[in-house]
Amino acid sequence: MLDTGGETPVRGALRAQVERLCGLLRPLPDLAAAIPDSRWTVRDVGAHLAANCSLYTEIADGVPSPLDTKVPAEVGRWNEGLIADIPENRPAAMADLLMVAATRFLDRTRGCPAELTVPYHWGLAIPPDALTGILLGEFLLHGLDVAGALRRPWPIEVADALLVLASHAPCYGALVDHRAAAGVTLACEVEIPGLGEFVITFDDGRYALAAASEGPADARLTADPVAWLLVGTGRLSRAAAVATGLFRTSGVRPELGLRLHDLFVRF
Repeated sequence: MLDTGGETPVRGALRAQVERLCGLLRPLPDLAAAIPDSRWTVRDVGAHLAANCSLYTEIADGVPSPLDTKVPAEVGRWNEGLIADIPENRPAAMADLLMVAATRFLDRTRGCPAELTVPYHWGLAIPPDALTGILLGEFLLHGLDVAGALRRPWPIEVADALLVLASHAPCYGALVDHRAAAGVTLACEVEIPGLGEFVITFDDGRYALAAASEGPADARLTADPVAWLLVGTGRLSRAAAVATGLFRTSGVRPELGLRLHDLFVRF
């Protein structure tokens, strides 16, 4: 069990998801199952998460992230290198490795002042709780991938999705796909229940995020928090989100609300 000292909601959520995934991995006969729509196996996911825990612990210590590219193919090669550095392929041992790596991260970030920032990817500086929330997203989403490979359920709670989305907010500006956004001008009011309302604007490709609109918006999008997370990471199609009522658009040009995720880099 992971230590619960210095718990905050996001730390508690990360601890729970680490234990949940380790409980899924530990009794498996092997880690060879293929992740759907991916080149990775369950083993690769475990190694990726262990490497991320170690990297984020270094970041929490003030070591700048070595990741300076946002080109998906280059990020993919970088991740493959991290995975290759971890040779473990036994289920119980992989679960132990993940537990130890996550414990080190939680130990290092326990009690960090809220005003502190640490050096994240692409030159960003973010609070430790945001770093924790991003790591929580890794376990939630890759846990979903593993569960899909094993044909097991992996429900994602709204409260956990909200923690992840709030943690990613400082990163959106750095993840604009400038090629896709070139020449785009739009203003979209977004409502995510539990997170609130905000306005995403692109002015001839220049991104901005505001708490409220300074003028009329082109579109309004109301999105379920879990659906927003899954669509943004390519695990749920926008068509499915719309068809099931998880995304609802309105406004003069409602179709623009469904374009938002196309304007950001997806890894």
